Amino acid sequence: MLARARSRLTFANAVSCLALFVALGGSAVALDVVPFAKEAGFAKKAGKAKKAKAAGKVDGLSASKTPKKNKLLALNNTAKFPAAVLPEGFTGPQGATGPIGATGPAGPLLETLPSGKTLLGTWALGDVSGAAFTHAAVTEVTFQFPLASEPVAHLISTGEADPNCPGSAAAPTAAPGHFCIYEAIGTAGGATSKSVYKADDSNGASRFGANILYISTVNDLYGRGGWAVTAP
Repeated sequence: MLARARSRLTFANAVSCLALFVALGGSAVALDVVPFAKEAGFAKKAGKAKKAKAAGKVDGLSASKTPKKNKLLALNNTAKFPAAVLPEGFTGPQGATGPIGATGPAGPLLETLPSGKTLLGTWALGDVSGAAFTHAAVTEVTFQFPLASEPVAHLISTGEADPNCPGSAAAPTAAPGHFCIYEAIGTAGGATSKSVYKADDSNGASRFGANILYISTVNDLYGRGGWAVTAP
C-alpha cells in the first residue's frame, strides 16, 4: 500500500498539499512569509545596484551612454559631482567683429600755450662766411605753440648760471615767462658776440620763437645745446 501511495505522489500533488497547509496555518504562517518577502526584495535591489556599479553606472551616468548624454546628466547632478569631475565644455566660435564707430571731431588746435606749460627742444649752428665779418653762424628756434606774450630770452654759455634757467643742455627748464637757451658745446674763444634776436632783427624772442647768432673775426663757429620756454 505504501508503494502504491509513493507511485501516485507527483510534484503537482506536493505543491497542492503545501498550499493547503499554508491556508490552514492562518496568520502565523502569513506573518512569517511577509518578512521573508521583504528580505527577498531588498536582496533583489542590492543585486541590481551591484550590477549597475559593475556596468559603470553612477547616479545616471553610464559608460554605455554617449559623452553628450553623460555631460547632460552630470550637469543635472552638480550637487553630487564637484566641479573638478564635471566634463569640460567645448569652446564656442568667435563672434563677429562689431561695426567701426563714427569718427569723432578733431581736437582743438591750441592758439596759445597754456600758462605754466613748458616746451622743449634742441638747437645747433655752424660756420657761415660773410662780407662784413670773417665768420658767422645762425640758427632759428620755433615754438610748437605760440605764447600769449613774448618771453624773456637768456643765452646760457657753458659754465654759466641763471636763476631763471636752473636746468642744463641735457635737461632744459625755464621759469614762467622765460626762454632759456643752454649751450652744450660752443666756441667761446674768438667769438666777438652771441645774441638772440627776433625775425625783425630786434633783440630778444617773440611769441613764436627766436634766432641764435654767433659772430667771430678769428675762429670758425659752431654750437649746439637744448632750450626750454614756459608760458607766463
